[in-house]
Amino acid sequence: MNRQESKTLLPKKIEILKESLDSGFKIRVHDLVMDEARVLFDQLTTEFSAMSNNPFNQEELIKRLNHYEDITKPLQTLMMLGCYWGEKEHERIWVKCLELIANLPSESGEDIWIKLRLYPALLLLYSGGIAAIAGERYRTFRALLTKAWLIDERKELPVVLGLNIPRIMEPNEARKLPGMQNHKTPLSDYLFNFLRESFKDFLPQDFLYQIYFDKFEYLSSLVYVDLNKKEVGPKEWGPIGCFGWRRIGQRENTIMEKINLEIENDREKWPPLKAGLFNGSLERFTKVKQAFDTFIADLNWY
Repeated sequence: MNRQESKTLLPKKIEILKESLDSGFKIRVHDLVMDEARVLFDQLTTEFSAMSNNPFNQEELIKRLNHYEDITKPLQTLMMLGCYWGEKEHERIWVKCLELIANLPSESGEDIWIKLRLYPALLLLYSGGIAAIAGERYRTFRALLTKAWLIDERKELPVVLGLNIPRIMEPNEARKLPGMQNHKTPLSDYLFNFLRESFKDFLPQDFLYQIYFDKFEYLSSLVYVDLNKKEVGPKEWGPIGCFGWRRIGQRENTIMEKINLEIENDREKWPPLKAGLFNGSLERFTKVKQAFDTFIADLNWY
């Protein structure tokens, strides 16, 4: 199946996936999603060599980013549906799908283009992760971040450590994207705008979409801090999305404060802890959160 056939058949695939998830047809879900993942994998693998040494410039960056977005769309759509509606028995399917696209064959070429090959995998991670949180599927969210693996310089890393914005594009490069020239977190802001339309059916209200987007990025950063070091210090670095600068204008309504309220209400029953994140420990989570929040508070955004 080629890419055009895949896009043409997408509405039919969406209906099949919905029916299969609703009826518990795990094998059908697996085959449908993995067939689409292999189509994308083959195209990404085939195309890269032909353009790996093209010089970096704004026009080429935008062209390549838009191309990756276009060819990832069918799998991204299935991933969102699956992570929003899927159950425990489907988790391994989304993990396999993400691992396949995150581990393309090694290639030589310009460093910026080598790193950008992970962009389709990042789209899948964001789409699946946001959908899982919106659907209150925190086991799926945990699986995407911690059970999917990426091989980086011959080391196996959980996706949350190996697949994030800083590893894909530097801020100065991302500021070449349309409308991102003066942004503090340009690729995160770009993704926020780009993914909005995809989530219209799940999150029709803009304020809800922002909450779940920020929650995905913020929780992912906390998991990064938790897994990156055995011991968490008083101030810890983690990937910072647009929630970082948004807190300046939302001092009493930030995602940090929303999480604080959830913890106050749920304590050890907080869904991410029940799903096994932070080893299910409220004490461990609190230590990580305090260290990361201190790091964010000390940043100079001006």
